[in-house]
Amino acid sequence: MIAANKNYSPQLGLCHPHTIRTSSGVGRRVTHGFRRAFHPVRAEDGDRVQNIAENDKQEINKVEETANDVNLDKEVTKFARNAATTFAPRASGATKNPAYKGSLLYTVFDVQAWVALVVGGLLSFNIIFPSDEPDIARLMGMWSIWMFTIPSLRARECTQPEKDALNLLFLAIPLANVLLPFVWKNFGFIFTADCVLLAGQPAIAFIEGLLKNRKPDYKPSVYGDKPEGIQPSSTKEIEDILVRLDGQAMEWRKKTRKEKAKVLRQCCTSLTDMAEELASLSTEHKGTYGQGIGEEYLGVIPIASYLLEVSESLESDGYMKPYKIRASPDQTQWIVDVFPTGIDTLSFGGFQGELWISPGHGVTQGHTVSNAENDDVNAPGVGLVLGAGNQYPLAILDIFHILVMQSRVVVCKMNPVNEYMGPLLRRALAPLVENGYLEFVYGGPKQGSFLVDNPLIKSIHLTGSCSTYDKILWKGKPKNGEPKCQKDVSAELGCVTPYIIVPGKWNAEDIEYHANNVVSGLVHNAGHNCLKAEVLVTDASWPQREEFLDAVRRILSSTPQRSAYYPGSEEKFNRFEKRFPECESLGKDVASEAPSGKEYGSHHPWKFQTGLDEETCHVSEENWCGVLQEVSLDRRGDSVSEFLDVASDFVNDKCWGTLSCSVFIDPRTQRKHSSEFNTFIANLKYGSICINVPGMVGFGVTKLTWGAYGDDNTCNPTPSHDIGSGNCKVHNSLLFDNVQKSVIHGPWQFHPFPYWLVSNRNTEEIGKKALEYFVHKSFKTLSGVLVAALKG
Repeated sequence: MIAANKNYSPQLGLCHPHTIRTSSGVGRRVTHGFRRAFHPVRAEDGDRVQNIAENDKQEINKVEETANDVNLDKEVTKFARNAATTFAPRASGATKNPAYKGSLLYTVFDVQAWVALVVGGLLSFNIIFPSDEPDIARLMGMWSIWMFTIPSLRARECTQPEKDALNLLFLAIPLANVLLPFVWKNFGFIFTADCVLLAGQPAIAFIEGLLKNRKPDYKPSVYGDKPEGIQPSSTKEIEDILVRLDGQAMEWRKKTRKEKAKVLRQCCTSLTDMAEELASLSTEHKGTYGQGIGEEYLGVIPIASYLLEVSESLESDGYMKPYKIRASPDQTQWIVDVFPTGIDTLSFGGFQGELWISPGHGVTQGHTVSNAENDDVNAPGVGLVLGAGNQYPLAILDIFHILVMQSRVVVCKMNPVNEYMGPLLRRALAPLVENGYLEFVYGGPKQGSFLVDNPLIKSIHLTGSCSTYDKILWKGKPKNGEPKCQKDVSAELGCVTPYIIVPGKWNAEDIEYHANNVVSGLVHNAGHNCLKAEVLVTDASWPQREEFLDAVRRILSSTPQRSAYYPGSEEKFNRFEKRFPECESLGKDVASEAPSGKEYGSHHPWKFQTGLDEETCHVSEENWCGVLQEVSLDRRGDSVSEFLDVASDFVNDKCWGTLSCSVFIDPRTQRKHSSEFNTFIANLKYGSICINVPGMVGFGVTKLTWGAYGDDNTCNPTPSHDIGSGNCKVHNSLLFDNVQKSVIHGPWQFHPFPYWLVSNRNTEEIGKKALEYFVHKSFKTLSGVLVAALKG
């Protein structure tokens, strides 16, 4: 049975009260002065295996108490819940909400909500009880959504994000009703505005449709300009830097968590102040293809989000409470709901982000941080970050991973591919550099080898390829016995990322939208991403398969070709064409010359090979460039459940790597096959599973983890003969321990037009407004994002 362990050690974790929630969605406040760790079912429990232990159920179901989030979210959410509860009380008592979906009471509340909406509209527009004066009937109509509709919807059983969105609407509608009369004193106008707020995504979609023909033009496309190289750091320079950093290592280690958080917040400020400069320089050398600096600007957002979230966690002594903790569908592990929270429930309506805790582990936070701060467990010193060459945000996030999760100061060796970003990053992270906690060095294999072998380096972390990991760990020797490098080497590596299309009945808009998702997953950063769409997995018997593939072709054909700037791309394109000589060449050659006349990298069309099967595809290694192969699988039977079984076997057993995957399934099919789909998600062996969104969305939500499947996310990863996609997880800003994988559920279609889609025309403005929102969350900054997004 899943039961509480009262022998939890507060010295290893945290001593704060928190809310425990089961899959029923109700919980209790734990205030015993220690945290309880919860342990999942093991097969050997035999007859004692139950959904949840009955005694735990009775204790857990006493009180529903929601979790806090960061800064504004914490206060707004708390106030909204308290206010909404006062005027729209929920069902209470020892049992769960009796207005559960499918019950008579649920139907009563549902009907009551919409009847109130209709009657309110009739009153507001003076259709019933007409009057030439602003009488009480019209006033009641104007306020009907606030007084009746929202309380009724809130009283039904609904998810916590849905309830929090209703709570926030309970505050927003009175504000609108008080302010809008200054614009137009008209009951119908104010009632309509309330309806727009209530309608949320459908209302935004409607407005978006009205503005469809008023979107801005794409910005000019220009190939990247080849950067000037940076002088490699000399051995003496590196040695001097390491000595200086080592001298500050104990100072960083001994800082309190609140003191560390203060430095991280300072970094967030300095980084966001330089966001446009960072994005502009990166775009100058990678090129721009219709979105200005928008694609690179969006890369700053997860850094800022992480810094603010992890700072809040540290200020809370390492423990920030999640929304809900529940058992997995098969009752073998815990799932922690962490996203969205607070005001994010309005900006990310329909999303749900989950951390799946490894079977055999309870739900705990802060153990890894506590161990990192323990000198007996983790020696202080200098951590080496070997920066990724494809994306500068990766290097920054890796730096903070070592500072927080290993409590070590950092030397970052920039990758020669994007070392031109180094001087700017050094300025952006000045609060760390000026205090001696961080420094940057430059060079190639010679400098890398010197750093790896230097005795002052206590640990090594890289985002890159498994070949680089093997060179560090085995030093070119056969992988037999003990590794040649005895230091802790943690890595986040690549993957043959599958995009799985679950068959269903899709309309033309569905097909266009999700073909756009697939293309965006392929072309982002010219295909030089570890989360890039590598293989499109379809059902061979899906009647709409060809229609979907045609949509992918059409969107790829209209998508600007890009410079494949990453070294080795030419060989990878040639190898793909040789393996699949009939592959299609797609894309628009719309880019002009590079500004200096020296194009950065080679120029290739997008390559698309369809009609492959399990035997003819090549999924044993990454392509790491702008190519995509489609593999159509034959079902073992006639139902969707058979396809899910076949797809699970294929991606788990045939596709190399376990970093991330994306799954696309329409709501009707998901409801009809909910049990089979839950099993499918549980069986997927990927560290990040993105449902109805491309992989970069999962990467961008930093409350989730990012890394290979499994629970090797401690700060002392075990060396591996076969490293696969890596041995550690980054992000995880709420500091949960023993996370097996993250799952993010996205809406079937998100409105306004998603910022992550390559065909978005206003990415640059959205990026700027979104960064402002994430750093200063408020209704004002959220409205700025909405206005910019509607133009996309």
